[in-house]
Amino acid sequence: MNLNHKDYKDLPTTITADDLRKYLNIGRNTAYEIANEIGIRVGQKRLVIPRHKLIEYLNR
Repeated sequence: MNLNHKDYKDLPTTITADDLRKYLNIGRNTAYEIANEIGIRVGQKRLVIPRHKLIEYLNR
């Protein structure tokens, strides 16, 4: 996934914590802190972040 852009509408519907880390140029721990706050757990291990939740989080 190419996340070198900063246009929210080009993001996929859901992203992973690793994608978030690359997109925002933040560390792994910070990415997972954000993901745990706004993400949705799929199964026991998979954590995804809906695009609309990320946009809300970044605009607050």
